[in-house]
Amino acid sequence: MGNLEHMGFNAADVEPAGEFKPIPDGLYPAVITDANYKANKAGTGHLLEFTFEVVDGDHKGRQLRSWINTDNPNQKAVEIGKGEFSALCRAVDIITPKDTLEFVNKALNIKVGTKPNRDGDGFSNVIKAYEETGNYQMPSGMALPARNTRDDPKDDLPF
Repeated sequence: MGNLEHMGFNAADVEPAGEFKPIPDGLYPAVITDANYKANKAGTGHLLEFTFEVVDGDHKGRQLRSWINTDNPNQKAVEIGKGEFSALCRAVDIITPKDTLEFVNKALNIKVGTKPNRDGDGFSNVIKAYEETGNYQMPSGMALPARNTRDDPKDDLPF
């Protein structure tokens, strides 16, 4: 539990947030704001979790995540994960990564799509591809988003 009195927040003074909607399918300039290696929910393997922030356009500031399997009882999932990680590495020019910290604040383009939610209620975003930024230049004077801190400073990559 945490005491919230210091916030001085009154919900009656703030307009409620609208329904969360996925961003439209498309290619977006983004920066990686966080990268972690952790156990999967089932405890049967590990994954890489990346957080991306759109840095320009109508959806500037929106965050998206991707989860890439690194080891899993399902070998097909591991093969797909390795291919996806290879694409991400190539997009940010990190060919032989040693630590997830190398990815933080790297710019790239992310190809975003939508998929139905598992419960059948609505849609969510999914990152379908990673691409080099090409000639895209970050807007002048733009500061990169602050990086989240992670629990384990010795974050070894699995492959």
